[in-house]
Amino acid sequence: MGAPPSRRELLDPAVLARNLWSNRALIGQFVRREFLARNRGSALGFVWTILHPLLMLAVYTFVFAIIWNARWGGAQESQGLFAVSVFCGLIVWKAFPAGVGGAPSVVVSNANLVKKVIFPIEILPLTAIGSSVIVSCVSLAILLAANGFVSGGVSTTLWALPVVLVPLLALTSGVSWLVASLGVFLRDLRQLVAGRL
Repeated sequence: MGAPPSRRELLDPAVLARNLWSNRALIGQFVRREFLARNRGSALGFVWTILHPLLMLAVYTFVFAIIWNARWGGAQESQGLFAVSVFCGLIVWKAFPAGVGGAPSVVVSNANLVKKVIFPIEILPLTAIGSSVIVSCVSLAILLAANGFVSGGVSTTLWALPVVLVPLLALTSGVSWLVASLGVFLRDLRQLVAGRL
């Protein structure tokens, strides 16, 4: 065993990136475990990962296109486009609370790993983020199919997707690490974060 890392090493983003990269297989195992545990015990299991966004898109299409008769620019054919646009925003909106919501209790609930073994604690908050990324990718595939159906093709702004997702993942990771570290000392933070997100 080497010397414990210095404060400067702990705050260096390059060191953090190297540690995360060297533990990528372990992160993948934890993300897989979290994703499989998400719907464990339900009758439909993984099907809920596909069915939930489809139902959400159907509800928003019904509410905005039929009941409210909302449109972009007044064109009749844009009723469905309005619902698809709302669904697009909700994919990004739901990714943040799904990643941060479990962070306050993630260290406490994995105390056996943290206390008894030399374990990279910084990967624990990333498990919920990774699981929410998988669900968001399924929702994104449904969004692309719905957008192709409504508008007749793939949007030309699809190239900007990384411009939105990379900062979102960075923000979600940073907030998750902060909330996970505070959750060790402030156990009530779990209820506060779950209630606000």
